[in-house]
Amino acid sequence: MTDGGAPLSVAGVTAAAISPEQLATLLEQPSPHALLDVRERAAFERGHIYRATPLPRRLIELRLPALVTAPGTLIVLYDDDGRLAALAAPTLAEMGYTEVFVLNGGLEAWRRAGQPVVQGLNVPSKVFGERVLHDFKTPEITCLELSAQIAAGRDMVIVDTRTPEEYSRGCLPGAWSMPGGELVLRIGELVERPEQTIVVHCGGRTRSYLGAESLRRSIDVVGQGEELVAEELRGAAFSLGRLIGRVDVEDILDVIFRDFCIGK
Repeated sequence: MTDGGAPLSVAGVTAAAISPEQLATLLEQPSPHALLDVRERAAFERGHIYRATPLPRRLIELRLPALVTAPGTLIVLYDDDGRLAALAAPTLAEMGYTEVFVLNGGLEAWRRAGQPVVQGLNVPSKVFGERVLHDFKTPEITCLELSAQIAAGRDMVIVDTRTPEEYSRGCLPGAWSMPGGELVLRIGELVERPEQTIVVHCGGRTRSYLGAESLRRSIDVVGQGEELVAEELRGAAFSLGRLIGRVDVEDILDVIFRDFCIGK
């Protein structure tokens, strides 16, 4: 691995191996690379390297072409001890990938080297969502308060920012399916009056926080931002706010991009 520039090769190790220390250096570089965990989902959830992508060995041929489209991308495979990853590496070579390495000793060696491990799924996006919540200080209320507002017949629009598939498996009473990527663009289809409250919810909390803050940023474009409040119900976060008037979509997206580039 070179000290500067793009890491085109790995020095000091066998052709198909990379050490925990070298991998840690690679992950700090901006050059394109892919870190793939070839274990099953349950093992990945119990602990994995931050920003690794779960790709069970049995799904490599099916999913890898869509995940890594450039065959020259530097790819690192790992599992618990390196044995499964070593078996998977020739498959990638047969598929045309030319820069494939196996983490020497797997996740066990990574831990022994004192490198960090995270738990759960979609960790980067959840970290981002929590950072947004912390930095923008989205207010929160309890689920009982929201339930009381619904029972009282408060004028509100409830939107479910999950995927249509998740929505079809169950949602809040009266919620409309509006995936997060469409929320700012389509919310005007549902809001009929300026006094209506908007309720954003998802299946965890991250997508609802990001959706709510996106609406707040869009409202700020025209100087009509009002308080947003959020609440949690069975692990899901609900964000309430008001949206007044209609604004230019390009202006909305510019503000969202600017404000969500936290720390820059």
